[in-house]
Amino acid sequence: MISTDPSLGHDRREQLISRASRALTAIAEETQQPGKLIRVQSGDDVLLCWTGSDDRDELPGIDPRFAVFFTKAPYTTDGEVVTASRLTSEAGVSDSRLTELAAPFGAIVRSTASAPIDVITDVSGLSHIFVRAGNGYSAASNSPQALSLIDPKGPDDDALAGFSIMGHFDSDLSGFTDVLKIPAGHRARLHNGLLTVVRYSTEDMHPAGGSDQQLIKDGSEILRELVAAAVTTHPEPLVLELSGGLDSRAILAAMTPQMRSNARALTLGEPGETDWELAKQIAGSFNIPHDFIDMRGLNNLTPEQAWDLVYSSAVNHELQSRPIATGVLDWVEGQISHGPRFNGNNGEYASGRYYAFQRPGEVTRARVERLARWWIFANDLIDPWIFSSGALDHAREATVSRMETEFRAYNADWYRTTDDHYLYSRMQRWCGSDFSTSAHQRPILSPFFCAPYLQWARRLTADQKRMARIFSGMLQNLDPGLAEFYIRTGAEKPWMTPRDYYERRPMTRGRIGMEFFAAVSRKAVQRLRPGTDTPPAGGPSLAALVLQHWVENPSLLEPIGQFAWVDDRAIVEIGRGERIPSSSSVSVLTNLIAMKRIEASCDGRR
Repeated sequence: MISTDPSLGHDRREQLISRASRALTAIAEETQQPGKLIRVQSGDDVLLCWTGSDDRDELPGIDPRFAVFFTKAPYTTDGEVVTASRLTSEAGVSDSRLTELAAPFGAIVRSTASAPIDVITDVSGLSHIFVRAGNGYSAASNSPQALSLIDPKGPDDDALAGFSIMGHFDSDLSGFTDVLKIPAGHRARLHNGLLTVVRYSTEDMHPAGGSDQQLIKDGSEILRELVAAAVTTHPEPLVLELSGGLDSRAILAAMTPQMRSNARALTLGEPGETDWELAKQIAGSFNIPHDFIDMRGLNNLTPEQAWDLVYSSAVNHELQSRPIATGVLDWVEGQISHGPRFNGNNGEYASGRYYAFQRPGEVTRARVERLARWWIFANDLIDPWIFSSGALDHAREATVSRMETEFRAYNADWYRTTDDHYLYSRMQRWCGSDFSTSAHQRPILSPFFCAPYLQWARRLTADQKRMARIFSGMLQNLDPGLAEFYIRTGAEKPWMTPRDYYERRPMTRGRIGMEFFAAVSRKAVQRLRPGTDTPPAGGPSLAALVLQHWVENPSLLEPIGQFAWVDDRAIVEIGRGERIPSSSSVSVLTNLIAMKRIEASCDGRR
């Protein structure tokens, strides 16, 4: 969507629209997406959209009222289907109505001909929508690169370097200069070429707590209601992405017997892996049909096929993700139906993700830096030798500074601040990049990102969150039988149950402590050995095939030389097969290649 100042000259206005059209076409052509470009104009506002081949994706006329959705089959947390008429009604985009929307959700809405255009995302910011303001115009899109190419100012090198050490963009950055993501719980407004971003979510960030038993009871009711709302609005046969962890199991626990009788389980991995075996045990015990996707199938791809998969994933996910990880998921999606599926992402918001070796207190620069170096940078840091001289130190310093600004803005104690960083930075940007793309194809059912669950989790004290104590109690309350199965903890052989985590019996406290120190040890290894990443299932195989393709076609790496923070010699050595980069590094380098190739295509240089 492009909104222009009525006084903007005709030639300049048409130039912006023409550039946007070329950008959308170039992005679609890079992944060979079938479809066409549609232009709908209303006054000084122009909607440009690349539609797919499905007739249901065709856009209606939008003058004067319209609602364009970025997500399939959206619904509310109380079980109401979200329609265009609901959003364009008098109260459609009121603060209270928007808070009710189940995540992920994204839409562009205008209720009357004279009203501003509202660009909406959900309370968790899972639907990634970006905005830009320039001289005489403002624009919004789910494609940050398209916005960048409207009025080119090049990549944001600091943001890209930060992505390289975090595995995702932080704050509202996109990797493109002057292109920003709409924050969680906000709406953007476009009117007469002006852009304003305002908060609509007014939830209490520090609600009253409660006793263990009361919180367990309340959490159980909330999760049952969220699961029921998703099922009510999506009556198709249920699919649960079932792993060996706590979160997906909690969703199963919240299902009624009737829901379970209409459900299937889906697990990714390889036979013998912990997730595979535990999920198999659980599904078998409840007579739930169980589908497995054997990730060893990725080994059957040719190097060229692997590169096409990863490159397409980078473009489809708007260069906002790790394309090795999303490429694996895209490969999986090609083998299963596109119906609605439950996922357990963000259940950890109630488990004190970053509490290990942390003490209560205030936010300080030293604390932010320590957390970043030990727990955040260690996850997805690319190989340090890829950075040019001094670039890695600069990236770390700049990212820590942005994190400190973010942390202080939460205006909360250290524990609550780290919780919200996990939600609004790590999970919003990491999960959201995948959900934003997948939501074009199928409904995403993600109850742990919805407002009622977030409010419940905020009521928990640090002790109640630590090691998922109350969350495990909630699972046990919902279904005691499911609390008796072992959970995947990272240990070579699972030995803990949700009941153990909740009851903290003397015989299991030692095991909890051992698991805690095992997790810390793994992080220490990652920190002491930078570049030792933890790729997704199937990721190493896919990355190895991409590397083989690069060695066979080293010219593919040439666009990376345009980024000053990357060491040219390292890229040459990768192309010669003399250096073997990590999966995280392959992801970042693929994004850089795609960025420059799309830019060249839009400018007619390819």
